[in-house]
Amino acid sequence: MFKPSVVTLLALIVVLSGCTGGANQPTGAGVNSSQRCSGVPLYLKELPEEVRANEKVITKLEEKCLWVLDTQNIDLNNDGLEELILTTSGAGCVSCHAQHVFVYSKNLLIFESDMYDGIVSPEPDLPGFSIKSGIEASKGICESAYYGNTSKETFKWTGSQFELVNKETIEECSKS
Repeated sequence: MFKPSVVTLLALIVVLSGCTGGANQPTGAGVNSSQRCSGVPLYLKELPEEVRANEKVITKLEEKCLWVLDTQNIDLNNDGLEELILTTSGAGCVSCHAQHVFVYSKNLLIFESDMYDGIVSPEPDLPGFSIKSGIEASKGICESAYYGNTSKETFKWTGSQFELVNKETIEECSKS
C-alpha cells in the first residue's frame, strides 16, 4: 500500500492551496485583491509604513497575491540611497518559505526573481547582493523535488540593472 511521506502531503497541500503566488488567480480591472486571493488576507496594514506608502509595491503584492515575509532597507547599488528588498511567499501558503524577491529603488522595481527558501544578503565586495537558496537542503531534507542543493547566486549592479555574475553550489544535498 502506498504511504505518502509528510513532504509529499505538504507539497499536495501547497498545490491545492494555491501557494503559487497568485499565478492561478484572476487578474485585471475590477478584481480586488480579496477576490484574486480567494479571500486570503494579505496583511498589508501590518507592513512598515514605507512599504504601505509605496503604491507600486502594494499593487505588485495584490497582483501576485503575496505575503511579505521580510523587508530590508540596504544600499545595494552604491548610489547612496537604500533600496527596499521584499522577500515574499504566496498568500495562504502552508509552508511560507521565501519564494520571491523584489528590489525597489526610488519606488521603481529594479529586480525581481523567484527563489526557493532563499535568503537575500548584500555582497560586501561589490555593489550587489546574493541569494542563497535551498536552505532546507543544508538541514538534510532531501525527500522532495522542491529541495535540492544549497546554492548561491551573486548579482552585481551594472549601472542600470542587477546582473547574475556567479552561481555556485554551496552544499550538495545527498539523499540517504
